[in-house]
Amino acid sequence: MSKDTTGDKKNPLLVLVDSIGNLWFGITTMVLILVYCWLGSAGTQPLPFKWFPRETFEKTEMEWFTWWPFIVVVVLFSLSLIIATVRKIPLNLPNAGVWLTHVGILVMVAGCLVYY
Repeated sequence: MSKDTTGDKKNPLLVLVDSIGNLWFGITTMVLILVYCWLGSAGTQPLPFKWFPRETFEKTEMEWFTWWPFIVVVVLFSLSLIIATVRKIPLNLPNAGVWLTHVGILVMVAGCLVYY
């Protein structure tokens, strides 16, 4: 059996990349995007959630979706998707559909960021 010569210390940059490329980090950012879009588009108008209308923040929909928290979460999601795709999904013919789907999502995100 071979021993690991690097010891217990890990490169902090590698730890950060592993954390961002983690499946649960990606799922968490997707849920945050969903909640943010729900609050910004529909708000919480149905009962019993009348306590939090979107107008509380005094922003239009365009301002809401170009506000920095939304951009930060979308960028984190995009980074997570890029890192997970490159590091965990082999680039071969059987996985071409997954790669194309991920690239398509990233193209849509880039298009929305440029448009808004």
